[in-house]
Amino acid sequence: LAKAGLDLILQLNQQNIYHLDLWAGNMMLNNNDINNLKAIDLENCFVGKNPHPSETLGFQLAFLYQHQLSEFVSEVLYDQLVKSRLAKAGPIDKNRFDIFYEHFKHHGADRKERHLIPKTGRLPQLPL
Repeated sequence: LAKAGLDLILQLNQQNIYHLDLWAGNMMLNNNDINNLKAIDLENCFVGKNPHPSETLGFQLAFLYQHQLSEFVSEVLYDQLVKSRLAKAGPIDKNRFDIFYEHFKHHGADRKERHLIPKTGRLPQLPL
């Protein structure tokens, strides 16, 4: 599920759909095929050209882990899965990605704060 969820995020992002609330409960199996997940609950998305894709991706991948996957997958294993998927993400600013990824693996953000990420690439609580 972790691998398929990471792939789903990357697929959506390639279509300029940035789901800001994607966790296990917002993924549906399509015909019991774990490799063909579908995203639901799309009202909390940023749609369009994203001026801050590195920060957004860092948040998204961390949020997927922080919101329940952390109960089933070790952080070390999840970090390895993320690292293996980053090559598929296209060009990212690794430093900006890492700041958001490391922070949000262990800290939440409310919906209003999440929408600031793709719009501004900043959050008040992060030292940038």
